[in-house]
Parts: sequence; C-alpha cells; structure tokens
Amino acid sequence: MSADKTVAYDPNEVDDIDRPTDKFGGATYDKLVAFKTSGTEAELAFPANLKPGERRRVHAIAESLCLGHESRGKKPNRRIVVTHGAAGESDGGATVFESVSLTRARYVALEGPAVNRAAVRAATVAQETGLLSAAAAAARAKRDGPAYHITLLSKADTEAAVALVREKADSELAWHDAMAAVLDKLTGRAEPADLASAPDPELEGIDVDCVLADDWMPRGIGKACEADNTTWFLVLDWPSANDALARLGFPAHDFHITLGFADKDVHGVTKDASTIQVELDADEILA
Repeated sequence: MSADKTVAYDPNEVDDIDRPTDKFGGATYDKLVAFKTSGTEAELAFPANLKPGERRRVHAIAESLCLGHESRGKKPNRRIVVTHGAAGESDGGATVFESVSLTRARYVALEGPAVNRAAVRAATVAQETGLLSAAAAAARAKRDGPAYHITLLSKADTEAAVALVREKADSELAWHDAMAAVLDKLTGRAEPADLASAPDPELEGIDVDCVLADDWMPRGIGKACEADNTTWFLVLDWPSANDALARLGFPAHDFHITLGFADKDVHGVTKDASTIQVELDADEILA
C-alpha cells in the first residue's frame, strides 16, 4: 500500500507547538519564536553560562521549532547558536555524534531537527490516510514532549553496556565514566565524551573505521499490536547503527521513530519492514 497524498508540512508553523509552562522553558520558547518569525537576524546566541539542563532545554525547544542549533567555542566560552537552517547546514554545524546522547530516562537516542522533520512528515501522512489518530499522536507527545527520537540503546541495554565496561575496567570506574566509554564505542568517538555538556559533547577525535554515520533511511509507516495496545512508527533502515550495536555485543535492532500509540507503547516486538502499512518516498520525507 502506498501513500498517495503529499505531505502538508509548513516548517515555519509554530502555532501547534506547545509553549513550555516553566519559566525558563517559556522564556526560551518566546525568544526562539520571535527569532523564527522576525527573520531580521541570521543567528541567535545563548549565553555560555547556561547549566547543562538549560542547554538541553534550548536544544530541544529549538528542535521542536525546526530551527538549526549548534555549540560553538571551547569551554568556558562554549555557546549554543541558533540559526534558521537545520543543524549542520552552517559551518561548524552539529554532526550525528553530537545528536546522540544519554537521555534523562537513561536510554541512548539520536535526536535532532532531521529526526523531527522526518517524524512530523510521516505522522502527517499517517493521519491523512487514517492510520494514526490525533489521540494516539497526542499520547506520544505527552510522554516524550514535542521532539522525536530514534532509540539506539534501551534503558536495560544501556545499563548492561555500562556494567560490562565497568567489569572490564582495571580499576573501579564511575558510572558516568563508563557511560562515556559506551558512547565513544557506539558513535566512533576517539576520545571520551563529556557528559556534562550533553547533548553536545566536544569531539576531540573520530575513529573513521567504526563511525556511526547519519545514514538512516525511512521505509514506511509500521504498526504493531500487543493485547489492547497499538503503536504506530516510522520504520527505518540504519546500517551503521547496527554495526555500532554489534561493537557493543548487541544484536541488530529494528530502528524506528514512534509516531503515536493507543493505551500503551508496544515494546519488544518486531518493528521492521514486515510491519509497514503505508510505504513512503524516503526523498520526500527527508527533503
């Protein structure tokens, strides 16, 4: 079954993005919306003294508004700079490595403007074809917030990978140091990641022979059911990510972006091409 409708998606639309209710989030949202709609300035720079949690909020809100964002400079003068283009379009832009991070819920995921754009466009097709309900999409947004993600390591897999690193260490290794080593091996970073500045660690070097490439490719909209629970998702191919999982000793994974769910999200089931209900043109989704 192929989708026969074009994606109705306006990257300048902001009215359907929920404004955060907390003071910092609300102020950041207002500043970014004003920047996005005015078009008078090419860049918007945030101060270098933001706390790690505040830095994550700026990245997430910029992503939800489809604005580009990157970190520039060295500590202690490293600042977040927001642009009108997608992350990575300007000189010194973010790479896939900088968008892979340990989330607050302690799973490892790829996030960023490209993930959000693909998910929003796929969700639009899913709703237009009657596959995804507004209620199911809202359930995902309530759990995850406006930004989408591609999970690389579940919480259980993250803990297992960290435990293995700590077990092999010559001396007692702190949890966050072991987690940094896991991210290094997963992404191909040649030097330890600095989790204090996540999700934009300073990259000291890259192992080009085992690099996590930005080669994920949308296939179609999948559906999985278990008991009374149903989940809809964008099915992905991501060859280099499965190679990365193999380096950590994990089997191949059915990569996907969750678009919505009814009752509860379905985990531990097949989410590969065999589940596709609506095929998609990857070029249109990634454009």
